[in-house]
Amino acid sequence: NPSKDYYSILELSKNATTNEIKKSYRDLAKVWHPDKNPHRREEAEMRFKQLAEAYGVLSNEEKRKIQNVAQSISTAIKLNNAPAIVDRLNNLLKRMTTEAKNYSIDYNDAMLNILKK
Repeated sequence: NPSKDYYSILELSKNATTNEIKKSYRDLAKVWHPDKNPHRREEAEMRFKQLAEAYGVLSNEEKRKIQNVAQSISTAIKLNNAPAIVDRLNNLLKRMTTEAKNYSIDYNDAMLNILKK
């Protein structure tokens, strides 16, 4: 979901390592576990779910790369920076086309290959 900044939810920088992601998730999950926050259970449940969602994306390399691309495009849109959006999308399309031709695969597989790199 490009509208969510999973890095800020887990209080991380965008270049966080896998171990940093796991550690931050575990630490914050302990703090926001609903059982540890009976006086503000509703808020804790919401935060705990956000943490789990963020960890689910950022701990999975493929999902993380897709999220990073989507977040980059979303940021450019928010800044109303049309040239940046067009450049990013054109670059991605060129890479997908090359990948699809080189490996005789469809565009979805090409996109996944590019994001794995």
